[in-house]
Amino acid sequence: MEKRKQIRHIPDKMAIEFRRMWRDGVRYAIIMETFGISRHQVQYIRQKLGLGTHPEYGTGNVLRRYNADVRQMCVDLRATGLTNRQVGEKLGINRKTVSALIHDNRRYRPVEEIAPVAAPSTVLAEREYRLALAPRDLTAAFFGDPLPGYSALERRA
Repeated sequence: MEKRKQIRHIPDKMAIEFRRMWRDGVRYAIIMETFGISRHQVQYIRQKLGLGTHPEYGTGNVLRRYNADVRQMCVDLRATGLTNRQVGEKLGINRKTVSALIHDNRRYRPVEEIAPVAAPSTVLAEREYRLALAPRDLTAAFFGDPLPGYSALERRA
C-alpha cells in the first residue's frame, strides 16, 4: 500500500481541478486517486476551498429519497408477514433502508386523540379535602410530605 502525500498548501492548479471535479460530482475514490491523497485530505481541501456537500451524496439523509408511497408499501408488506429482507428484495431497496423507513414511519405517524381520563367524584372530593388540610410541621410543608394516614407506607399496614 502506497503512502499518500500530505497537503499543507493547496496549489492553484490543484484547487481549480478539485473544484471542477467536485462540481461535476466525481466520486471520492477518483478524486483520491487523481491527486494521490486520502479521504481525509479530500475533506480537508473541500473545507479549505469552501465547497458544500458533494452532489453525489447529498445531505446524507437517505430516507428523503423515498416518497410516502414507498414508505407505505414497506409498512404494508411488513404487516403481511414478510421480513425486511423480503420487502427489500420485492421493492429493490436495501434491508437496512427498509428497517429505517418502517422505524421512521412509526416515529412520525400522527398521534390519535386520547379521551380524557375522568376520576370518580368521590376521589376528587377526598383529594380536595387532603390538599386543604394544614401540614403537620414546617418540614412537611416545605418538602410536601403527605399527611398522617395518607402516605403509601401507612396504607400498607
